[in-house]
Amino acid sequence: MNNKTDSSNEGLSWGVASLVFGIVAVLFSIIPCVGFFALILDLPALIFAVIGLSKAKKNNSPKGLAIAGLILGIIASIFIAINMFLLLGFGILASWD
Repeated sequence: MNNKTDSSNEGLSWGVASLVFGIVAVLFSIIPCVGFFALILDLPALIFAVIGLSKAKKNNSPKGLAIAGLILGIIASIFIAINMFLLLGFGILASWD
């Protein structure tokens, strides 16, 4: 018996795009003053990952790249939030003098 189902590469390009945007967003989010610009790259990474996951699930294709892009997008979001909190916090503290 052969239970192998047909698979396609439908969501693969969205997953690759999500992974690339996620990697660059994480790299930019680590740099303190450039963290805000990482948000421009982080949002497409998250959107492309969700689109890639939905297309891959519908067409029974691999989901690994889209999941990796989603995880990197979430990590970049966390770093961006920490950077913004620290920069705004120090800005508010500096203005209290």
